[in-house]
Amino acid sequence: MGYDARKGDDTKLTISSVMLIDDCEVDRMQCERLLGKASFAMRLFRYPSARQALTELVERASHDNSPDVVLLDLNMPSMDGFEFLDAASQSLGDSLGGAKVVMMSDAMMEADQRRAESHPAVRMVLHKPLDRSDLDRITDLAASAPRKADL
Repeated sequence: MGYDARKGDDTKLTISSVMLIDDCEVDRMQCERLLGKASFAMRLFRYPSARQALTELVERASHDNSPDVVLLDLNMPSMDGFEFLDAASQSLGDSLGGAKVVMMSDAMMEADQRRAESHPAVRMVLHKPLDRSDLDRITDLAASAPRKADL
């Protein structure tokens, strides 16, 4: 499910843990490779299923061990990104245990973009595949103060 960060380039590890939720194995591997090369986080937990990730997120939050960042694919079978957010919000509140959610998609409709941006848990919306500049933006997000609604 996860890995410990490998020695990468000159980026310092500033994020303790990331939860990557994406049903596409190729996209997960590509993102994992980018995160590992950049030494982006100390721990990466990857999930091919939003349902599986939801169970893990709720469990981690109950132990005050929520991930710093959740990278969430929008389009997935069985439970899509919005269904995941709704279920997680119902269990954990809009702050999702303090995790900062980044919604991702390679094909996002304008209505989905607006819906993602208006969801209280979503802090950023990005298009896949992610690149190094996206990681910089996510790092800045992770270091930012929580929203008032998160307090």
